[in-house]
Amino acid sequence: MSGLDDADLRQNIADVLEGGIEKFEKIMQIYQKSIFHYCYHMLGNHYEAEDSGAGSFFKGISLFTSI
Repeated sequence: MSGLDDADLRQNIADVLEGGIEKFEKIMQIYQKSIFHYCYHMLGNHYEAEDSGAGSFFKGISLFTSI
């Protein structure tokens, strides 16, 4: 699965903010593996990387909803 271009990503985020949870799932599916690998590289632990990656998605969405 390839990443979204900037315009598509912005549209997906706007859809999430309007309640389109399926768009959040799409964003997660596309970027989850890359975020996990980055977290694993930084933390060196599989379980901590999973937790940090999941936390990153939810923190990102919460930041968007507070704008």
